[in-house]
Amino acid sequence: MKQHFYLVCIFLQVSVTTVLSQTPFFKQVIVNRESSSLGFNAICIDTNRVLWLGSIEGLYKYNGTDYTAFYNKKKGSQEEATAVFADSRGVIWAGYKSGAIAFVTDTGLTNLSGKVLPTQSITSVFEDSRGTIWFTTSGDGVFYWINNSLHHIGINEGLKDDYCYDAEEDDAGRIWIGTDQGITVLQKAGSGYKIATTFVDQELPDVIVRDLCKDKNGNIWIAMQDSGICRYMMKDKKIETPSWSINWKNGAILDIYFNKNELWLGTEENGVFYYDMIAQGRIKNYTEYGNFTFKKVNKIISDKEENLWFASNSGLIRSHGNWLTFLNNEGKEKLNYVHTIYCTGSNDIYMTSDQGLLRFNADGKNLKKYIVTPIKNLIDIVSLYEDECGHIWIGTMGAGLFRLNSLTGVIKRINNADLNEASILSIDGIGDEIWLATFGGAFHCKIQNPCLSDNPEIEIKKLDKEPTLGNFYIYTVFVDSRARVWFGTEKKGLTCFYKDKYYNYSIADGLRSNTVYSITEDNKGALWFSTPEEGICRFDGRKFRNYGKAEGLRELTVTSLRYVSFDRILMVHNRGLDILHTSTGKIDYYGAENNLDDINPDLNSITTDQSGKVWIGTEKGIVIYDPGLNINPAGAAVLLNNVTLVGSVRNQLNRRAFRYNQNSFIFEFSGIWFTDPARINYQYMLEGYNTEWINTSDKQVVFPNLPPGKYEFRIRASLSKDFTINSSTAYKFILNKPVWKENWFITTAILLIVVSVLIIIRNRDIRLKGIEALKKESIEYRFETLKSQVNPHFLFNSFNTLIAIIEKDKDIAIEYVEKLSDYFRNMIQHREKETIVLGDEIEMVRTYYYLQKKRFGEHLKLEINLSQELLRNYRVPPLSLQLLIENAIKHNTVSKDTPLTVELNQTGKNEITVKNNINVKLTPEISTGIGLQNIINRYKILTQEKVIIYFDPKVFTITIPLIKNA
Repeated sequence: MKQHFYLVCIFLQVSVTTVLSQTPFFKQVIVNRESSSLGFNAICIDTNRVLWLGSIEGLYKYNGTDYTAFYNKKKGSQEEATAVFADSRGVIWAGYKSGAIAFVTDTGLTNLSGKVLPTQSITSVFEDSRGTIWFTTSGDGVFYWINNSLHHIGINEGLKDDYCYDAEEDDAGRIWIGTDQGITVLQKAGSGYKIATTFVDQELPDVIVRDLCKDKNGNIWIAMQDSGICRYMMKDKKIETPSWSINWKNGAILDIYFNKNELWLGTEENGVFYYDMIAQGRIKNYTEYGNFTFKKVNKIISDKEENLWFASNSGLIRSHGNWLTFLNNEGKEKLNYVHTIYCTGSNDIYMTSDQGLLRFNADGKNLKKYIVTPIKNLIDIVSLYEDECGHIWIGTMGAGLFRLNSLTGVIKRINNADLNEASILSIDGIGDEIWLATFGGAFHCKIQNPCLSDNPEIEIKKLDKEPTLGNFYIYTVFVDSRARVWFGTEKKGLTCFYKDKYYNYSIADGLRSNTVYSITEDNKGALWFSTPEEGICRFDGRKFRNYGKAEGLRELTVTSLRYVSFDRILMVHNRGLDILHTSTGKIDYYGAENNLDDINPDLNSITTDQSGKVWIGTEKGIVIYDPGLNINPAGAAVLLNNVTLVGSVRNQLNRRAFRYNQNSFIFEFSGIWFTDPARINYQYMLEGYNTEWINTSDKQVVFPNLPPGKYEFRIRASLSKDFTINSSTAYKFILNKPVWKENWFITTAILLIVVSVLIIIRNRDIRLKGIEALKKESIEYRFETLKSQVNPHFLFNSFNTLIAIIEKDKDIAIEYVEKLSDYFRNMIQHREKETIVLGDEIEMVRTYYYLQKKRFGEHLKLEINLSQELLRNYRVPPLSLQLLIENAIKHNTVSKDTPLTVELNQTGKNEITVKNNINVKLTPEISTGIGLQNIINRYKILTQEKVIIYFDPKVFTITIPLIKNA
């Protein structure tokens, strides 16, 4: 069927002079909430991925959630740390404003001592390839630490100036020193150093050199006080100034940092500057983000998560640099509510918002606006496609299909009865064929001579009669590398059209959902597609592999998918971006912590430009992701911070063997993932004790009373519930056996036993006959002993309590004596019985509780949760429950800070559980264990049911059986 075109409205194209800019995400990180405005002079990261910060209040260690402050004992708690460095051996060095130099040990900071020490502020710390540590100072020259000795180089040794800012090593092993009078280069000479050369004002744009940095080609970059930046070209042996720095007017540069192909500069008054070393466009400047500013940036580093960190006088700042940016426009055209976005073969970006269709170059220039439908109609453009001629096909929500001639700017409507009011959600094609996905089914367009005219002939065929496509909603259409056409349908699954045949895939074939939102193809030809509420799926032509919550997906409703370089699938959803590494299964998450919360993206509002950057349209605007700058960020790391013995504060991390009675351990650990530390999950296992991994949200684990043996405590962290891709650490240790379990002792004991057996073997028959009588006699004896047992401590405590009450209130004292009398009367009455009714035992318990309540007050609580039927119809050995409560009081601290609660609960038809919280006494009372053992023995006589004791570090529980009334 041939169709004709007509102009739907007067064509309007507006050129806008504003230039769009990509702005990185910045976030102010509060390290110490009690000093939220804390300024930082220096920053470094150690091998464990922990940040070390030199602040105006001293040295800080920061793991993303918790900080530790290290104070210089010689200079006081507020001594300002001006430099910090992690050397190749893992030692953390700190330099101070006073000139003090310290390094971190297990016990804190240790200051360097000796005859030669700085007296002026330390400006930088640096390690060369020989392992020598260098310190530059503001007025005292440079120092270097080698073989546990500190050495000095100053003006007297040939240094250009004693006011030094930074040190750097070139590929020849020479040390470059930046000073107030140019650069001095030192060369190794015997056990010391000599002056190799100098660069002064005749050779440098500026005599004051604030920072030095070596690039990957071995050239030395030089930051200056007033003249920007230059570099010394090693091959040509000359100084070269970048064009953008020739007329530098932005003040002193304090730090130079290379991050892949990015150059970042920290300045004294104008925030940070960014320059793309590959694109070599204009240099960009950032001084604020949101409601905070950062004008003085002293130091810049990056971590393994691909974060950039800025130590500034305004605080600590985290950024993703330019791998995750937001497109900004200071002009009139708003860039929010982006319904669809598309990059053409000429690297032009087309995007649609509530303001119409916009076009601009990928570098943000030449912004133009097109009016496709009358503005008053408020019709959204929801899909775009570039055909082989460079024309842009435009799908609207309810107003049909349009085509834009990108050369002339002419916009024409495609007139077709089925399309004029159609909602076209997706457009794709190949050659002279175009496929449409709409709310009214799928369409195929065949174009005759598309490049020769603004009015080519088009044959349009509606495909909604195909049963595999369903009747109405088609969310997306995608043409893969094999020219197969794929449709994402509503409730009909995934449909493929290939060589005039339709193939349908649904839940019956392995899908988790029959609705498909978005489709992409990876470099191996496998298809990936998203579904509502069921995650995403991979299809290699033979089988489906689904990814949901169990596989680590954060959000199951994914609106857009896009394959990006380095085998990654980018997923867009309302909570942000997730990136799946297809080779490992690891998933990176970027959401609210990156200002990507509630972005409300439309379906398939995603495109990739010619450089590989991914452009994502959202309600908040355009997000740009550069996979080349975010190749493989590390996931969560886990650190074992402390291993301590219960009751001790000393860290045992460096100890690997313990005595048999040093067998209760506390393991403290933490995870590191600066992007969102609250998302870290943990699992632990003590090999030799546990056989399975145990999930926990706590950051410490206690193991009490371990038996002797070999153990390995293992802890791992993950950003999801999937721990197959994780960071882990381990700690091995040994609990030695007691001497009586050592082999030599056992051998000796065996020999003694053998000798004893030989001696008594003659009397074996007599001993065997007497065993049964002895057992019976022993049990009867213990039973009688148990029935007559009274704790003398109870009498002493009761009399002491009575004396105290008499002095305060005689009426209460009389009541107390009566209760005490009742208690002993009942005890004497029942002691000769084997069992008593549970109700009588509870009456004795309440009397005993009353007596103890006068001693401990509200700090002792008794909760009895027993039914009347139980109290009437079941029996227990006399004094058994009272003895358990007495034991709880005996073995636990009872005070205002550590109240004791004892609970009597009915846990079955014929059993009672006595439970109390554990408040371990600082000086535990010696326990003979007779009381509990007597109860156990009494039940052995009375019933076959067993007494069950359960102990953990927080709660002691004992379950005793009840005896049914005869």
